[in-house]
Amino acid sequence: MPPKRRKCKHNSRAQRDKDKERKRRQRLSLKQVKRGEESTSDIDKPSTSRYQKLYKQNASYREKKLTASREQYKNMPYQTALKKSLKKRYKSNTQFQSLRKDYIKNKYRTNIPFHQAQKHFMINKYKTNVQFQQAQKDYMKKKYKLSKEYITQKYATDKDFQHKVKTLNLRYRRNVLYREKYKQRLSELYRRDLQYREKKKNLLEQKRKKGLDQIAVWFRQQVADGPKYICAVCIKFKFRKQVIQTNQDKYAKVKKTTEVAYQCICYQFKNDCTADCPVKCETINHKLWICYTCHRHLLKGTIPADAYANGLQLQTVPDELKSLNKLEKQLISLRIPFMKLVQLPKGNQRGIIGPCVSIPTDIQKTVNVLPLSDDDTQLIRCKLKRKQSYTGHCQYEFVNTTSIYKALHCLKDRNPYYKDISLNLTWHNDISSDFQDITLPEKNDDDHTNMEEEKDNTTQHNEEDENIKDLGFPHDTCLQPVDIGQEMLDQHFDDIFCVAPGEGSTPVSMMQEQGNEAMSFPVQFPDGSFGSFDYKRHVHLTRSRYFHARLLSSDDRFSSDSSYIFYAQYLSELEQVISKVSIALRKGTGKDRAGNAITASMLTDKTQLKNLLTTDQGYKFLTPIRGTPPYWQTALKDLLATIRQIGIPTWFATFSAADMRWTEVLYLLMEQQKSHQSLEDLDWTAKCEILRNNPVMNAVMFDHRFHTFLKEIIIKRSSIGKVKDHFHRIEFQQRGSPHAHCLFWIDDAPVLDEDDDQTVCDFVDRFVTCQMPDDTVDPELYEIVSSVQQHSKNHSKSCKKKGTTCRFNFPRPPSENTFI
Repeated sequence: MPPKRRKCKHNSRAQRDKDKERKRRQRLSLKQVKRGEESTSDIDKPSTSRYQKLYKQNASYREKKLTASREQYKNMPYQTALKKSLKKRYKSNTQFQSLRKDYIKNKYRTNIPFHQAQKHFMINKYKTNVQFQQAQKDYMKKKYKLSKEYITQKYATDKDFQHKVKTLNLRYRRNVLYREKYKQRLSELYRRDLQYREKKKNLLEQKRKKGLDQIAVWFRQQVADGPKYICAVCIKFKFRKQVIQTNQDKYAKVKKTTEVAYQCICYQFKNDCTADCPVKCETINHKLWICYTCHRHLLKGTIPADAYANGLQLQTVPDELKSLNKLEKQLISLRIPFMKLVQLPKGNQRGIIGPCVSIPTDIQKTVNVLPLSDDDTQLIRCKLKRKQSYTGHCQYEFVNTTSIYKALHCLKDRNPYYKDISLNLTWHNDISSDFQDITLPEKNDDDHTNMEEEKDNTTQHNEEDENIKDLGFPHDTCLQPVDIGQEMLDQHFDDIFCVAPGEGSTPVSMMQEQGNEAMSFPVQFPDGSFGSFDYKRHVHLTRSRYFHARLLSSDDRFSSDSSYIFYAQYLSELEQVISKVSIALRKGTGKDRAGNAITASMLTDKTQLKNLLTTDQGYKFLTPIRGTPPYWQTALKDLLATIRQIGIPTWFATFSAADMRWTEVLYLLMEQQKSHQSLEDLDWTAKCEILRNNPVMNAVMFDHRFHTFLKEIIIKRSSIGKVKDHFHRIEFQQRGSPHAHCLFWIDDAPVLDEDDDQTVCDFVDRFVTCQMPDDTVDPELYEIVSSVQQHSKNHSKSCKKKGTTCRFNFPRPPSENTFI
C-alpha cells in the first residue's frame, strides 16, 4: 500500500479559508432572502473594497468567484429562496426592474450563448405552457392595438428584425415550393378552423372598407383641384399636372431662347404684391405657370403655335358692348350665323340641329328704323326673323335702342368694318308703355305662297319639326329658344317691333370670306379682324387648334357664348369634311366596285346612288371625322374584333355627370365667372345658369374626372378585378351633359353558360352590392342612392305603352341572394 501523500500546508489553509467564505456567503444570502430589503450588492458588502477591486482586476479570482456562485446556485433551497426574493423585488422596486431589463437586453445582444439559450427556452415554453402562450398572445395583441406604429418603428430601428423580415419576404418570392406550402397550410387552416375563417373574413371586410374609404378620399383630392392654373404663354386654363412653376431666368442660357421667352411670356395674369403688403402672398396667381407644351417650345427657341403672342392678342371689350344682350348683339352684327338652337330639358342647356348659315345683314336699314328715345332705360319688344312674312322668329327679347346706338358708335370709331355706316340720330320719339304708333305690325297669317318659293323646305315652313319636340322648343332657325311665359304675355300686345336684317340676302361662305368671324361676333373682336383666325401670324395655326385656344382661354368671352361654340364646332367639322373630300378625289379611281366609271348621271339616279352608299363608297372618306357614321363603324369593327379575340365583356358600366352635385365644379365655375355668391344660397335655377354659361369647362372637368377614375381606380387598383382590356364611348345626353358607356374585360372572370351559375354569382357578389345606406350613419350617401340610384316610382308613358302594367316589370320583388 503506497504511503499517503501529505497535503501541502498552504493548500490546506487556503481550502479552509475557501470553505469558510462559502459558508459565510450562504448564511448571508439566507438572511438577505428573509429580509428582502438589501440589494444584491450587499452580498459582497462584508468583503472590503479590496475584494471588489480584486474581482475587477484579477481574472483568475473573478473566475473562481463565478464558479463558486454557480456551485452555490445548484443548492435547491438557496436557488428557490433567491428566485422568490428577486421576483418580489422585481415587482416592487421600479428602479431595480429597469436596471434588470437593461442588463438582460444588453446581455441578450452581446452574449451569443445566452441569446441562443434564452431563445430556445422561450420557444419551448411557448410550445409547452398553454397559459404562457395565451398570455403572450394577449400581450402582443394589446401592444399592437395600443401602438399601431410599433411594428413600423421596430422595423426601422431593429436591424435584426428588419433583416429577418426581408429574408422571409425574399424566400416567399423566390422559393416556389415554400410559397405553395405556405399557401396550402393557410388554406387548410381556413377550411378547418371556423374561428380563423371568421377572423379572416372580418379582417378582409375591414381592409376592403378602409381601402375604399382611402381611395374615395384620394380620388376627391385629385379632382378637387380644377383647371385654374393659367399658362403664361398660351393663356389657357390648365390642371396642376399640366404646368410647371417657372420664371424667365430659366430661358436665359441661350440668346435665341431668351428672345423667344421675352416675346411669348406675358405677366397680365400674374399678381405681384405691392411694397406696403404686410404678408407675402402665396396664391397660385402670384406665381408664374407655363404648360409643358409651351415650356418645351421655349427651350427649343421656337414660338408655340397657340401662343398668345402668335397673333391671338385681344383688345378689352368696351363697356358699350359688354352691356348688350343676345338680340342686341345680333342686331349690330354684319353677319348673322343662323343656326337652329334648341333648349334641352332639365338644365336648359343649348343644342344645335342642322347646319350653320352665315347671312349678310343690312345694318344701315335696320338702324334707320330703330326708334331712338331720350330715355336711356326705355325698352321695346323686338323679334328677329329670317323673313318678315314668317310668324315664327329666331329671337325675341327686350332691346334698348340707346344701347344699340352707343355700341354702333363705338364700333364705328375703332372697327374698320363699320366705318361706312351712317347713323340716323334724327328720329327721336318717346316710346309709350303700350308701344303705340312706333312698332311695326306683326303679321299673323302664314304666307304659304312666298314660302313655296324658297328652295329649302326646312327653313321656309313655320310649323315645328315633329321629330324634335321632345328636345325643346325649336323655331325657324332660331338663335334663342322661346320663352313660353313670354309668349303668353305677348298675347296682350297687338304691335311688336319686328326686324329681318338678313331678308333677301344671299348666304356667304364662312370659310372663304375674309373677316367672317370678326363680322359675326363684333363683341368678341371690337377692333375687327385683329386676333381672329384670318389675322396673319408668325407660326401657322390650324383652325381646330385656333378654336381650341379660344374656348379654353382664360378670357371667357368665347367659352360663355353658346353661339360661338356651335359656330366653332361647325367650321371645324366643315373644314375636315372638305379636306377629306379633297383627299378622296385625289386618291379615287372614279370607278365603282364593278369597274364602271362613276358619272354625274349615276349620282343623280337615286337607285345607283343608293347602291354606292350601301357599299360605303359614298361616305367612306368621312372615317377620320369623329361622330360620323363611318367613324363609329370603324369603332364597331374594332370592338367586334376585341370580342372575337378576348371574349364577351365582363362588365358594362355607365358614368353620368352629376354636375349639380359636384361642388368643386360649381366653385371653379363661380371663381372663373368672378361670382361672389355663396353656393349654399343658390337654388336649382341659379346652378343651371352657372353651368350653362360655361359648358366647355364643365365638359373638361367631366373628362378629367372620368379618366382619373378609369386609370387610377378601375385599372390601377383593380376595384372590379384585373382589367385586361376596356372600351369606352363618351357622348352627350339629352340634357346636354356628357356621360360615358364602358365595357371591361376582367382577367380570370367566369364565363356565363361555361362556368356553373354559383361561380358566376359568387364573382358578381365580390364586386357588386345592393344596399340602402343608413340615413343616420351616412345621410349624404343615403340621399344620393335614394334620389339617383333607384328606378322612378312614377311610371312614364313609355313604361305602360300598349298595356296597363309596366313593360319593364317594375317594381320588382327584392331577393336576398344573387341568381341567374
